[in-house]
Amino acid sequence: LVRGDPERGGIIGPEQASQAVALNPLVTVVHLPGAGHNVRREQFDGFVSAVRSFLQTTLGQ
Repeated sequence: LVRGDPERGGIIGPEQASQAVALNPLVTVVHLPGAGHNVRREQFDGFVSAVRSFLQTTLGQ
């Protein structure tokens, strides 16, 4: 779960992210400060880094 800042338009805040993890401990949360609703556009490099890290960890590559 990649999230931005609610004050910049992000729809998932820290509380909702915590609830997602509580419902499924396999959920990984990454917060990209300065991003709003459109995280991948507003923090492209951080988004790509988070996705790569997740895939490397998950797929073992």
